[in-house]
Amino acid sequence: MVVDANIFYGVNEIKDFKSKALIWLPTNPNHQPYVYLLLDEYRVYKALTTLSRISLKVSSFSDKTLLILKNLRLTDGDFDVTGTGKGYLKLHHPRFIVEYPLFHKQQSKKFTFKISDSELLQSKIDLSGLEHLGIRSIRTDNIIEKNILHVETVEYVNTYYTFKKELEPVISLILNLTSFAERRRLTWSSFMCGEESLVEYYNCRKLFYNDEKVYRLISYEVFYDFLFNSLQNISKENILYFNKILTCINRSRNYPTDAKIIVLNTALEIILKKKFQKKNDNYKKNLIEEIGIVTFDLPDIKKLIDIRNDLTHGDDVSSRNQFFYVQKWQILLERLVLNELGWNDLSMTDVYYVKGHRVFGLV
Repeated sequence: MVVDANIFYGVNEIKDFKSKALIWLPTNPNHQPYVYLLLDEYRVYKALTTLSRISLKVSSFSDKTLLILKNLRLTDGDFDVTGTGKGYLKLHHPRFIVEYPLFHKQQSKKFTFKISDSELLQSKIDLSGLEHLGIRSIRTDNIIEKNILHVETVEYVNTYYTFKKELEPVISLILNLTSFAERRRLTWSSFMCGEESLVEYYNCRKLFYNDEKVYRLISYEVFYDFLFNSLQNISKENILYFNKILTCINRSRNYPTDAKIIVLNTALEIILKKKFQKKNDNYKKNLIEEIGIVTFDLPDIKKLIDIRNDLTHGDDVSSRNQFFYVQKWQILLERLVLNELGWNDLSMTDVYYVKGHRVFGLV
């Protein structure tokens, strides 16, 4: 869409010239919205490149209108001085781009999220009994290919602040749990609120991922129960804690081996500090044993910690050793997190400790 645009620096409008903006709103969950400011005066282009952030107010297009786009970051640009005499500035929005009617004028309990292409959420999901999280129901769309998640809240959500505080952490938790189970990184690209989907918020995260399918941690045969039981066992007060450790593990999937070991140790320390208010290396072995995590098939915990310390201090650790120990670190952390989520039956997971046991539903 190409729309008329008024440019603001802070609260003051730059009124000396007229401009247009090219706005691209994606339908794919693995892409972010883009805003391009179209310019036909070089002096204006040059002046705007000196500003770190600007805001836009755009006119209506079709039957919808965009809100003022605040705090847009200038990320790229070009101006053809000798040719067309036109140029552009590429802008990135740090939060959301929103389509009217105004969100705060419409109360809603029903939301539709566009999510990444998930293997496990392709199965029929219909969860209820999550009122302790402020959620009345969660279900996947009847047409699986749409990658849609329908969420109904207990209370009305009518402001951006309420969404950030009450709803977004729960959605992040659901996708973090699914990412953990799939060993991939999933996200949402936009959501609509209201019965008639009149309002759509586009996620403006900097990066979206499209990870390749790998051996899952959780079998699809028990994923429904895993997701429901995990959400049942997590209190509203602990959502941030679980999002933090799950994000550490999920983000580490594509890290180099040395960085992955360090991040997995960070997740371990978050867990130990939460449970015991201790995280020092001297306590880790005993605390892991106290939790009751199966470790007989893993190297000694002290050896895992020593490898992490060697990497942190810049000591030489062969790539072969790094590859070996990062796998053991991953098994340890996945068992720890499963234990934290209240999922103690490992027989349908990829971290079962019985040698030769075949688990169906991991591919």
